[in-house]
Amino acid sequence: METAIGKYLFEVSYTAQGAKGLLEGGGGKRRAAAELAAKSVGGNIESFYFAFGDADAFVIADVPDHASASAISLAVSASGGAHCKTIVLMTPEEVDQASKKPLTYTGPLVSIGGTSIHRMPRFASHDDCCDDCRRADGLFTR
Repeated sequence: METAIGKYLFEVSYTAQGAKGLLEGGGGKRRAAAELAAKSVGGNIESFYFAFGDADAFVIADVPDHASASAISLAVSASGGAHCKTIVLMTPEEVDQASKKPLTYTGPLVSIGGTSIHRMPRFASHDDCCDDCRRADGLFTR
């Protein structure tokens, strides 16, 4: 059975110690270390870029699961040389699937005209909402 691979963005910010290591070893050594880390959890690096700004490097990797992505992030941060923010990436098709998932959700109470009402649950008709919401019909958007 084939395992679904997830795509993750690792946003890396070097500490002073990490910047010194980068100066000594160069960018290629950091990319090789990232490739080895991804490979060790069954993944691979799609791209590795250094950048100006709040983050010093952006790495996109394919890894088997959230636990593997977290293991990489923890190892990078535990090294003391960098802080790592991990972001799950989704394809447009995955967002399409998510937008079609049936679910029921009721948001927090909101106040409209002095009356506290619930926001409408997603996919619910107004008949499914509370009396306050039915009285406030037309005062809020769904």
